[in-house]
Amino acid sequence: MREVDIDKLNRFIRYEPETGKLYYKHPDYYDFESKRVYKIWVTSNSGKQCFKTPNKRGYLVGSVFGVNLLAHRVAWAIYYGYWPKNDLDHINGDRSDNRIHNLREATRTENNANRSDHKYGVSGYRGVSPVGNSKTWRAYICLKRKQINLGCFKSKEEAALAYNEYAKEIFGEYAILNDLFSNNNNK
Repeated sequence: MREVDIDKLNRFIRYEPETGKLYYKHPDYYDFESKRVYKIWVTSNSGKQCFKTPNKRGYLVGSVFGVNLLAHRVAWAIYYGYWPKNDLDHINGDRSDNRIHNLREATRTENNANRSDHKYGVSGYRGVSPVGNSKTWRAYICLKRKQINLGCFKSKEEAALAYNEYAKEIFGEYAILNDLFSNNNNK
């Protein structure tokens, strides 16, 4: 992914860490090829919110200096002064929530562990599926594109608990756990 010089980015974009929103600044005219281009840009952009259009995956995107960028990466670069080397994880799972306390650097595996957009199938739990017609439930977890079998259990709740234990062990703070006390899982 292409990145923009952070000093130049700071001259054009203002980030509000409390709201997660990005706004165009009123830049100096020397950043433009002519005063005419400067006046046009300032009239149409200065003070307006930018990076507010969601892409098909739910991330807010925008373009600056002809480079398409993700809003959460721009927010991070402006706030911390460097582009993140890895993925950025939205802690609460909301890809449009770019408040700084909701962003953390993560490996691809950690970031994928925190995805909440999965359908949980007939069990209603993450990492749990029925075993044929045997009235038992299989627990499994995916790690680096490989499915790991955690065993078979008499109830889907036991299987969900096994998933939770293993998820905490391998994903730590990034793990999304099954809610065993929610009525939403009583399928």
